[in-house]
Amino acid sequence: MADVMAHEAPIYQAAALPVDAPPKLIGRDTTLARVYTHLKDNKAVLIYGASGVGKSAVAVTLASAYTELPGGSLWLNIDQPSFAELIIRVGRAYNLTTVTRSDNPVAFVGAVASTLTREKPLIVLDGKISAETAEEFVTRCAVGLPVLILNEDDIDGSWLKFPLNALEPSQAGALFRATADLASAPPEEVNELVAALNYTPYALVVAAGHIRANKQTAADFRNALPPAGANVNPSLLALTVAFRGLNNALQGLLLVLGATQRGAASAELISLIGSAPTETINQAMSLLVARHLVVKTERYAMPYYQLHPITHAFANSWLRGSGRLDGLQTKAREATLAYARKYSAATPEAHDHLSAEMDTFLAAAKAAGDAGDRDFGRQLIAILLGAGDFFNARGYVYELVTLQKSSSASSVAFPHDTTSTGAYTPVVIDEDDEELIDDLPVPIRVIEDDEDLDDDFDEDDDFDEDDDFDDDLLDDAETDDDDSDDDIDEEPVLQRSLFGAPAAPLVTSAAALPLPFDDDEDLDDDDDEDFDDELEDLDDDEDDDLLLTDDDEEDAIPDEAVQIRAQIVQARHDNDRKKQAGSLIALGNLQRTRGLENEAMAAFSEALAVQENLNDDATLIGVLTNLAELAQKTENYQAAALYSARGANLADKLEDDALHTRLLILLGDARQQLGESKDAARAYQRALDVARTADDARSEAMLLFKLGYAYLDDSDPNQAIQSWEEALSLFRKQERRDYEGRVLGGLGAAYSELERWSEAINFHTSALHIAREVKDKEEELLQLSNLGYAAVQARQLGQAVLRYRQALYLAYANDDKQNIVGTTVDLARLLVESARHLAIAELLIDDALEVEPTSRDLKRLKERIEDEREAMGDDIPEQAAVAGSAKLYAENAYAMLEQ
Repeated sequence: MADVMAHEAPIYQAAALPVDAPPKLIGRDTTLARVYTHLKDNKAVLIYGASGVGKSAVAVTLASAYTELPGGSLWLNIDQPSFAELIIRVGRAYNLTTVTRSDNPVAFVGAVASTLTREKPLIVLDGKISAETAEEFVTRCAVGLPVLILNEDDIDGSWLKFPLNALEPSQAGALFRATADLASAPPEEVNELVAALNYTPYALVVAAGHIRANKQTAADFRNALPPAGANVNPSLLALTVAFRGLNNALQGLLLVLGATQRGAASAELISLIGSAPTETINQAMSLLVARHLVVKTERYAMPYYQLHPITHAFANSWLRGSGRLDGLQTKAREATLAYARKYSAATPEAHDHLSAEMDTFLAAAKAAGDAGDRDFGRQLIAILLGAGDFFNARGYVYELVTLQKSSSASSVAFPHDTTSTGAYTPVVIDEDDEELIDDLPVPIRVIEDDEDLDDDFDEDDDFDEDDDFDDDLLDDAETDDDDSDDDIDEEPVLQRSLFGAPAAPLVTSAAALPLPFDDDEDLDDDDDEDFDDELEDLDDDEDDDLLLTDDDEEDAIPDEAVQIRAQIVQARHDNDRKKQAGSLIALGNLQRTRGLENEAMAAFSEALAVQENLNDDATLIGVLTNLAELAQKTENYQAAALYSARGANLADKLEDDALHTRLLILLGDARQQLGESKDAARAYQRALDVARTADDARSEAMLLFKLGYAYLDDSDPNQAIQSWEEALSLFRKQERRDYEGRVLGGLGAAYSELERWSEAINFHTSALHIAREVKDKEEELLQLSNLGYAAVQARQLGQAVLRYRQALYLAYANDDKQNIVGTTVDLARLLVESARHLAIAELLIDDALEVEPTSRDLKRLKERIEDEREAMGDDIPEQAAVAGSAKLYAENAYAMLEQ
């Protein structure tokens, strides 16, 4: 247990939070500031409001800041938990084995309270919770700690309360425009849509995701909205349109996830329910994530998907209305047992998989027990007990007792506990919302037996035929009615499709299911040679497709790619895994040369899955290297770290020094980008040792250069200086003048860290001369900015102004928006210290505001100038002369470098 980190563990990286932080939180500045003030004072705060109003968005913005602090963020998703459940989850978060191995965790409140007091995390309770449970937890476990409670209802207790309502019209419009990427959309169209969705954040985000994916306008979405009845949740209206806009397979996948008791599952469990490969599930899920219909996180480095409660309720209602909910939930329970059996082993990997789905096990057992099916729980317990010491090792003793109660006459885990057991209770849609979904114009039509279904959807909208995704789902969801064939023969059938449009006749076998074919295509079910559908794409309208659409294929990739795809299909059919892997690698290489990094990632990822069991390490390491490089290039640094670490270990085993060094450099680069400088330094040092053993002087010099920055970022400037001095000597021998200059700049930064300003200025000046010599404008701008900062610290203010002016000119010349604003702020802060230079500072700020009108720093400086003038009144001194623009003012200073 001590070596295992539970998925409930505190979070120290914003990207690992279970909710995606919005790029910019719109319309909540006041609430954010007030809540933060109280959290900073270590108080408990309740944010309450209707589902979909944006409570989690506020919370994740705050939690992101706390991830940078030593205590991190302890985020617990909850649904009416008992006090005992909260105690257990905190125990698992901090590896408190005395707590997690007890069937009476409440007896260890003191241990939990002292641990939380020592660790000092921000605690987030996100979901539904009773006032009694929340009060007990706050007053007994979290005294003097920042606690954020997110709840739909206003509950009384030892906390400050902040209601969250819908956005103001202008704020709603700004949120929609930013999410849909429709900055230039006609205001009247946007205003009409956000009003129709009642300014509700989740409804707006869903609408924006649909519009962006389908390249529509706000007016298109508004016109597609069904009529809204009284008290109808606007998010259901948005979901109706978004759901209809999905192809058959994506609709089915959303409904599969909706059929799970919690609306959440790992990719592998979803693949078992849907009878589709995990790779296919992940590809399809990426499309739903992009549309903001699904949230993706990770548990034990495995993809994990979650529906918003409103979306889960929507999917449940849709399935219930079509009579398929019970059947699909039965399939989900069967798949849950199959998943448990697969990982019923006494290994750490198996225990990771079981831990990832423990919430699912509990919810499924409770639902089955409530329905009178005690056998499901008994089977599940028997399977899990076969996984060695799983319950003790992973801290699920309390959950074992809960499962036992679910499989007995009473489904209440601890009858003496008056609060909820924490097992999941499905979201119930309000009566008005139920009526809305029943009344919605869902895809209903009369289908004649011989009707061709192609015209209802694009050919590119379905998964590969071999995946049997649509077939298995529909086959399991339909009722087993022996007379159904007679019904079809007698008359057309009116029904709702599990996948949405188009609806299809009621069928009783997978063989009878319609799939999209060309008009002239042979539909013989017995023709095993027909694999054309394998080449179809997931979604014709998706920019971020992992496979190209037929419409784009000819322009984007030549016929060679089509031939390779055909080889992949044939190899899959022949079960020739070696040929399949080779063809996937060839496709990935081709896509990579065409600049299609995301598509190449998908091809290499599939190749990795196929390659795993072929015992061909030489090929496997090539796949891992490609994946590491592509992940780095696409800024997926966590994936880059995983692939490069695994590849480096394999290269070491194969004694391939060159590849070993290359992969360790990739690992260090990924760790550095993730802000994990100590781990980056470790990787660079390992690579340095390999390079020196192999007498690879060029790699040695580069690694010393990178190692210096890792040490500097880890607050060890002396070690950085030592590394850079070694690197400088090597770069000079190798006559690599550009890197010689960069090392000199690094030394300047290190001496700045040590506050040895004179030496820092000398190094930065040398680096500046070399940057100009090799005509590296970016490096030149960097060194000018560094010289400005060092001059300020050395109180050489005239030199500081000169250097910032010169840096500003390069920023304008390069049209570098970020550096224009940043350098202007640095320069203006100096100038406003002199009353004679207020006019120049104002000129700089006004021109920079034209580049970035929303900059708070610029606006604050503008206000300061106005305050200074007002304070001086008639005593303001004569202003220093300035003519022209900020760029011209900067250019005049830059000209001095040419003299």
